[in-house]
Amino acid sequence: MWVTFNRPHRSNALTPGMISKLKALLEAHRSDPSVRVLVLTGKGKYFSSGMDLSAANQADMQQRVGTGTAGSDATLLWESLRTFPKPIIARINGPAMGGGWGLLFTTDIRLAVRSAEFSFSEVKRGIVPAIISAYVVPQLGPFHAKQLFLTGEKISAEKAQEIGFLSGVVDTEEELDRETLRYVRVVLGNGPGAMSHVKSAVQFVSTHAHPENLRYVQELFDAAVVTSPEALYGMACFMQKAQPDWTQFLREQAKL
Repeated sequence: MWVTFNRPHRSNALTPGMISKLKALLEAHRSDPSVRVLVLTGKGKYFSSGMDLSAANQADMQQRVGTGTAGSDATLLWESLRTFPKPIIARINGPAMGGGWGLLFTTDIRLAVRSAEFSFSEVKRGIVPAIISAYVVPQLGPFHAKQLFLTGEKISAEKAQEIGFLSGVVDTEEELDRETLRYVRVVLGNGPGAMSHVKSAVQFVSTHAHPENLRYVQELFDAAVVTSPEALYGMACFMQKAQPDWTQFLREQAKL
């Protein structure tokens, strides 16, 4: 089964509706014997630029924070992906930013074109990469995670492979298709029950996504990601295509 993020005009930014639909799709096919492997990709130049920070989606997100469902919606999707019993192959056709990159840490095999770039850009907008930290830190380690979270800098596909994030890097989309299909054929040749147990075993022995960790990052998401003055200021600057002046922001906050 192939799933394609299809908002190329918005760099495949994720909306609450997309999150709900993908979660429902995963649950519908979790026990479907006709689905043996899941391929995630994006249409156009981007894999995904992360959460949609447009004004409309900010309002929707703030409403969800008010009802306590914003963090839980994202957490449930990430957990649905992480615990999906079939292999998930990421066909990374272009840049993956913020939550778009974080989502990829729930996949099992990751292939990217050489032109793809990756960044956790949340801090540049005054946002905390809270929920995704539960998945990023165990895989990259605290050192790489903090460097990427704190700087928000982009890294190349080659660097992403160097730090252990990518399974392979290819030059063109044609090669990406060939390599993706090669992996599809490989996993289709394996026992589906055995692969499901392999995923469960790895998830069990790994230290990430323990319930107490998920509760903490979900609460942090609700408290700091959308409703804080810093996040609101950072997102407003983003919408205006302006560089945030954090020094001035802190001065203004000190007056309150």
